[in-house]
Amino acid sequence: MLNGIMYLKCYLNPVYSRKKGNKHFMHKNLLKTDKIDTRLNKMRNEQMKRKYLDGSNWAWLAERSYKWMYVDGEWKGYASLVKMGSVKRKLKAHYNAEVCLCDDGYKGIIFLPDNETWCVTAIYNRHNEIVEWYFDMTKENGVDERNIPYFEDLYLDVIVAPDFSVHLIDEDELQEALDEGTITKEEYDLAYRTYEKLVEEVIRDEEFLTVFLPHYLEVLDH
Repeated sequence: MLNGIMYLKCYLNPVYSRKKGNKHFMHKNLLKTDKIDTRLNKMRNEQMKRKYLDGSNWAWLAERSYKWMYVDGEWKGYASLVKMGSVKRKLKAHYNAEVCLCDDGYKGIIFLPDNETWCVTAIYNRHNEIVEWYFDMTKENGVDERNIPYFEDLYLDVIVAPDFSVHLIDEDELQEALDEGTITKEEYDLAYRTYEKLVEEVIRDEEFLTVFLPHYLEVLDH
């Protein structure tokens, strides 16, 4: 941590890209840093638990507000807007360049689709410019007794950068969960099947990323 900013060190390898002729890279361990302290370990552990669309799992936020709605159209599911009023610390990562993932005034649109095993969070900066699309593979999507939508995290994640390069991360955490018996082989395989489906059917759909999600940013922000 430097001047209140937490930097996440990324290890990069070639990966799938939608842009022909361009070389893009894959994050192998987004949450590995030069020195992993207690707080970062806690953040990693929290990733293994149930996550809510109200942003309550985002421990780095000091102040937030949220609003959600059910979407009943071509895509069906829950859309939630989490507004980052103020942050306890900024989160930054290095892709091809330094990227600020979390700061005062940023917004996140979370979409939890019906009958799927993934959830996407689109992060926007103060100017409503996309910072990243972050896909969680999930074991279960549902609504709890408080009527708050949630998903059960399945370790494996995918980041799509603004240039549409695709970054598969946390494979080590998925393997560790299998080795420790936290998940079954069926759930392990489900995570990779979901990833392949996302790349072929969802991430390739530029309209979903650049039209559908910004539309609900606008709808819920008013």
